[in-house]
Amino acid sequence: APPVSRRRLLSARPPVPMAAKRKQEERHLKLLREMTTLLHNRKCFDCDQRGPTYADMTIGSFVCTSCSGILRGLNPPHRVKSISMTTFTLQEIEFLRTHGNDEEQRKIK
Repeated sequence: APPVSRRRLLSARPPVPMAAKRKQEERHLKLLREMTTLLHNRKCFDCDQRGPTYADMTIGSFVCTSCSGILRGLNPPHRVKSISMTTFTLQEIEFLRTHGNDEEQRKIK
């Protein structure tokens, strides 16, 4: 029998796992977007600008684009992820849910 090409092997795989992964990522993004609509998460944790677009995974808060750049420049740098351009694991979403801007503000006061 002639050898089976790698291309043929790859094309024979069912697309189901990829579709399931994409659906899961969409659910996670929906959860994140819902979290940013909560009153205490509607503004940047650091500067109060409306509509944060990044998540600070070091402390679990939501921040704006400007503050995300500043946080990345700190030593040691904070781990900052774009809400719309990155994927989040369920553990990361739970971390943000249990921390968030409100909880972090309480720690400062």
